[in-house]
Amino acid sequence: MKRLSKAAFSQNSLTAPIVSTIVYLISVMRVILHGNWPVTSPDTAMFQHIGWLVFSGKRYYIDAWDPKPPLTLELATIIAYISNGDPHFQHTLSVMSTIVAGILLTYLISHITSEITGNQFAGLLSGIVFITFPVIHYSPVFGYEPKYFVFLFGLGSIYLSKKSRPILSGATAAASAGMWQFAIIFPIISFGIIIRQKSEDLILKYVFGATIITFFVLLPIYLQGGIVAMTVEVIIAPLYAGETQSFLYRLVKGVIHLKLMIPIALLGIGGILLGFLDDIRERWWIVGLLLWFCIQIFILDYDGADDLFLGIILVAMGIGFAFDKLSTKYNSEKINSIVTAVVVCMLIWQVVTLGGVGVITNPYSYSGDNPNQAILESGVQQFAHLSGYTEYTIGGSPPDEQYNVKSKYGPDKIEELFFTSTIPSTCHYRLSGMELEWMNLTEQSFSEEKCGKWRIP
Repeated sequence: MKRLSKAAFSQNSLTAPIVSTIVYLISVMRVILHGNWPVTSPDTAMFQHIGWLVFSGKRYYIDAWDPKPPLTLELATIIAYISNGDPHFQHTLSVMSTIVAGILLTYLISHITSEITGNQFAGLLSGIVFITFPVIHYSPVFGYEPKYFVFLFGLGSIYLSKKSRPILSGATAAASAGMWQFAIIFPIISFGIIIRQKSEDLILKYVFGATIITFFVLLPIYLQGGIVAMTVEVIIAPLYAGETQSFLYRLVKGVIHLKLMIPIALLGIGGILLGFLDDIRERWWIVGLLLWFCIQIFILDYDGADDLFLGIILVAMGIGFAFDKLSTKYNSEKINSIVTAVVVCMLIWQVVTLGGVGVITNPYSYSGDNPNQAILESGVQQFAHLSGYTEYTIGGSPPDEQYNVKSKYGPDKIEELFFTSTIPSTCHYRLSGMELEWMNLTEQSFSEEKCGKWRIP
């Protein structure tokens, strides 16, 4: 038994990704066994539908309004091409690819923590704590979720910078930012690590890697004539029509999402600060990510539980740092046993109850109907609640036009559009909160066939 334990926690241990694989499969099987496969959320269905639209000859940002950067949509399109436009096969591939990204991310978190602390068990602990958060192991069930790729590329860029692999670091940093606007922190940090190595050759190689990826990401958009549309929807619209919730509103939302995982989160944050004080010169980037996460959540972007992703990664690493600190101060074997028991119990409880004490409580109905409001409000409902707009004020559109569009489209209709391979008659069919607010500010019609015209409110 001791030999088995040593093997599990050895230098090249794959224990964390193996555990994460099992947990992901359990989550998927629970949905399948309830007889309602496939099931999606409005966001995942929208990404997959845009991928299918482009496969069918439509254009990014012009034929479908969306504020996500291009690589998010391009990866969805690649999956659509691999599946030859079959939505059910595309959805299955989307689930599989997201799970693979999640497994690789778990390994990366575990490996980075192990290297920083020099403690293999601390790394294993970080990987397993990451997967215990239900929003992490349950979200891939619903299809293509870009944030797994965002943070896989983002953390990968930092790791590669520290290993003096500038071309790959620049490429992965650009890929991360090319999928989510707020991942811009990863190019900043990874480039900062390269600069600190004081080598002009490394800097030039980093810029080269980032430039190559940026070129190939923007090329399809340019060829489709969508650069202006992309600029309007990805950059300008979020600036003018972004979230306006108060600090207190966001704080309460965080408490509701985390529930009894709050002590784990606080312990993880404490571990980050302890680890930072141990080696400020080498661990500055971790605190940099933590500060950026606070800015993102409390000021910039906090729609749902999946926006806690970066914070969960940092908490997982912080737990590893805290364990390393404790194990060096007290009896290591005793600490190992106690922590192992706690983590195993927490993991089993979170998986069996589907997050009964975590981020999600009974998150989605297995019928594929509207998602539970605790994790993802309807964009239209959220917009109406926060902004006070009535049904007849959006963009100055007449009531009958709005009724016709809303009766066919919106967050609760995206899944049907995707699985029935339907091409909408308007580019405004997601009708998210940001989209509705942007339409109102720029007086756009619900029935517009083409989006992305240059408009400033």
